[in-house]
Amino acid sequence: MMSRSMINILYNWQLMRFIGRDGVAAFGAILYLGFIFSAVFMGYSLGSSAIVSYNYGAQNHPELRNIFRKSMAVLAGASLSMFGLAQILAYPMCRFYAGYDPGLFRLMIHAFRVYAFVYLLTGWNGFGSAFFTALGNGWVSAIISFLRTLVFQIAAVLLLPALLGAEGIWNANTAAEVLSLTVTAFFLVRYRHVYHYVQK
Repeated sequence: MMSRSMINILYNWQLMRFIGRDGVAAFGAILYLGFIFSAVFMGYSLGSSAIVSYNYGAQNHPELRNIFRKSMAVLAGASLSMFGLAQILAYPMCRFYAGYDPGLFRLMIHAFRVYAFVYLLTGWNGFGSAFFTALGNGWVSAIISFLRTLVFQIAAVLLLPALLGAEGIWNANTAAEVLSLTVTAFFLVRYRHVYHYVQK
């Protein structure tokens, strides 16, 4: 919670610098809308964790591999679906929040469609962290979570606006998820034979 508050302060600071109050208003609404899409990934990650943990504890490696393989397919489908839905529904959802102000509405719909690229990535990182927790490796899970929610977020929101201006703010979350995905992928490859979720 503390890290989320710190990140929000940095985002609001950058938004006030580059856009002003409309930027803060648009970003706040985008975060609320984002919960609709991110809840799908969070629900799957938490729901599948119990199944992963049970089969790992039972040393049922074939089923563990089956769950991991199916999870990769589910995440791929969900990522593309959430991104597509965000692009399609951007107009009506943003109109609901900002239809009273044409300038704010235009800003918000553009920002949301740029921000929506994060839905192509966020599911993989959330799953990776929950997956290692289910396997009893809290250390790896904590590294992924810490880098994803704090370190990479701070770096992205401070550096990208300096390079891209206001566009850097809307892309910062996606950039942080890209960096997080490299870490998640590294650990999934590194431990694939340790926990037997990939066939040797």
